[in-house]
Formats: sequence, structure tokens, C-alpha cells
Amino acid sequence: TAIPNADLKTERATHYEVGYADRFGSALAWEASAFYSDISNLIQSVSIPASACVSPPCTQMQNVGKASASGFELSGHGASGAWEYNANYSWLERQNKSNASVKLTDTPRHKLFADLTWLSGHSWSANASVEGLSSRYSNSTGTQIVGSFAVANLKAGYRLSQGSLI
Repeated sequence: TAIPNADLKTERATHYEVGYADRFGSALAWEASAFYSDISNLIQSVSIPASACVSPPCTQMQNVGKASASGFELSGHGASGAWEYNANYSWLERQNKSNASVKLTDTPRHKLFADLTWLSGHSWSANASVEGLSSRYSNSTGTQIVGSFAVANLKAGYRLSQGSLI
């Protein structure tokens, strides 16, 4: 059950990012970036004691104070003949600077995505992708953790003469 919060303040953040992009020949482009965010009045869902609500478990959107987020991202993409490929990796470190006992939720430290697409040159295409995410806190007390997982997808398509893809 979610409990309304009339005292919620506006979240504010200052973001810094530096990046670089380049190519390895004509078949591969890559990018790298590093970032840092300084956040005040961070808003997130906070677990509420069962005694404070009618139908536990209960949460409330609250300002949890000052926080920071830092990390980097690497990505590459390209094409060769009938093939297109993409890959992306992100690393994220978030810290609650106001109260370390209130865990920051719903963001994995590691995230990886990759896909490969084949284009027939006519009407057929096929795509395979995989996304992996590391574990993360799913409640602000740190007692519930969502484990690491990966999702794989396969897709095939045929483009009709009028442009619709089936």
C-alpha cells in the first residue's frame, strides 16, 4: 500500500559528464563517458513500519536527503555487410550522503546490453539481444534484494511492400 506524502519537496540535481567518441575503421564506432550527480531532496519509495499503515507492507515517496551518483558507460556499435551490432555497459555507484541506513533502491550497479541484427537486403530481418542487470535493493531498509538476472530476446520479421513489418 502506498501512503500519500503532502510534504514532498522538489528533487534537485547538478550533473557533470565528460565523454569521448571515436571510430575503429569504418565498421565500429565507440563511446565512453564518466558522470557524477550531486542530488538534494532525493525522492524514492521508503518502507513504512507496519504499525503506521492499515494494510502492510506500506511505502511512501519521501525525500531521503542528499545523495550522489557516479559511474561510467562504454558503448560500441557498427555494421559489416548484412550485420549490425551494438553493445553497452554501465557501472553506477549511488550513495545516500544523509542517512546510510536508508538504502537507495531500484538501480543495479552493473548493466549490460548487446544485440545483433541481420538484414537480408530484401524483406527479411532477424535480431538477437541480451540484457543483464546486477542485484539491487528493492526496499529502503535493505532487507529485500532483487537478484541479478538476464533477459534474452529473439525476433524475426518480414517487411511487406507497403512498409509494414510482421
